[in-house]
Amino acid sequence: MSERRRLMAVAAVLLIPWSGTRGQTVKGVAFLGYSNPATGSRYLDVLRDGLRAAGWIEGQTLVLDVRWPEGIQSRWRQLIQELLALKPDLFVTTIDDQAVLVASASPLTPVVFVYGNGPLETGLVASLARPGGNVTGFNTMEVELTTKQ
Repeated sequence: MSERRRLMAVAAVLLIPWSGTRGQTVKGVAFLGYSNPATGSRYLDVLRDGLRAAGWIEGQTLVLDVRWPEGIQSRWRQLIQELLALKPDLFVTTIDDQAVLVASASPLTPVVFVYGNGPLETGLVASLARPGGNVTGFNTMEVELTTKQ
């Protein structure tokens, strides 16, 4: 399994504690990819698999809204606003730069980012050991953490 697929699978596992009312209600998850469906759908498939394994069935107990910016950063804000207008229970972003925009636009929405280039520097998390707040994810650029992995 590639590193990216493993990260998406772990992101899906992070959703399990969020599923305290599992099977009893419909939850909404927003997903903002980085590229397009042709190159990014395999990562979304892993997220879907993880959700399904946790008991969340798309179309039954889960609504998954997906947007693809086609690798164009200037589209992020528009797509984030579209997704937030749907009032998701959870927002999954591909990278922490997207998570910064989501957290600033909707501070109470829980956010999971798959790749973090600098969550401390951007203010997304208070510390790597105890992120705090409603944003969590993976810091893929920290040398110390990479060594431990």
